[in-house]
Amino acid sequence: MLCLCSLAALSWAVAGAAPTATISVSDGLITPADLAGTFVVTVTFDQTMSQVSSPDVAFDPSVSATLTGGVGVWGTSGAFANDRYTVSFAVVDGDQEAMDVDVAVSGAQNPSSELMQSASLADAFDVDTAAPTVMTQDVTLPLDETGNGSINAAQVDNGSSDGFGISTRSLDITAFTCADVGENTVTLTVTDVNGNSASGTATVTVADSIAPNVITQNITAQLDASGHATISAEQIDNGSSDACGISTRSLDITAFTCADVG
Repeated sequence: MLCLCSLAALSWAVAGAAPTATISVSDGLITPADLAGTFVVTVTFDQTMSQVSSPDVAFDPSVSATLTGGVGVWGTSGAFANDRYTVSFAVVDGDQEAMDVDVAVSGAQNPSSELMQSASLADAFDVDTAAPTVMTQDVTLPLDETGNGSINAAQVDNGSSDGFGISTRSLDITAFTCADVGENTVTLTVTDVNGNSASGTATVTVADSIAPNVITQNITAQLDASGHATISAEQIDNGSSDACGISTRSLDITAFTCADVG
């Protein structure tokens, strides 16, 4: 008789205790690799729970742009009947950054209608499906004496940023020649540490600022019977050169008379 009373007292104590729960999540970081997948929150209780009312699962900060359509299912962990509740969310591209997301669970009750103690899991996971912010600047590139020049992504980048950090910056065009003199459009692509990327354009103005190498030669101009002579720039030029090519050759004086003898 004493043994039965003790068991009855123990049964009452368990039934009279407000349910407590532990929370776990299926992933600590949601990235583009997880899109179209499923994110699962698992809530495990310390006793049998009623299926009449399902617990509420909330995220702080909100990640509703990324996790949608939560579907909950009651199950059994093995310790008690109906002591586990799993909620599956579809992962969509919400273009969102969220760090240290907390998960809170409330509202469930046991068969005795005793409400659970609120449970939470701090800093449960991060979300990064947002592209970096790309900022560019225009660049002027003087060609060298060989008619070549190059730039790198750092010269075009003008403070691009990402909440989780930038992994790489790259340009679609980095090398330029005389054929590119003038304005050229380049594309800067920035990729963050979680695989999100975005692009922006900038103008690279390629300049040929090195003067030609001028080589001359002396000549003798013979006056004609009327006392006149003319010469051309080609007669004076002795192999002048320029990496980007010579457009014109000209002389300041091309006509001579008897007054110029000497």
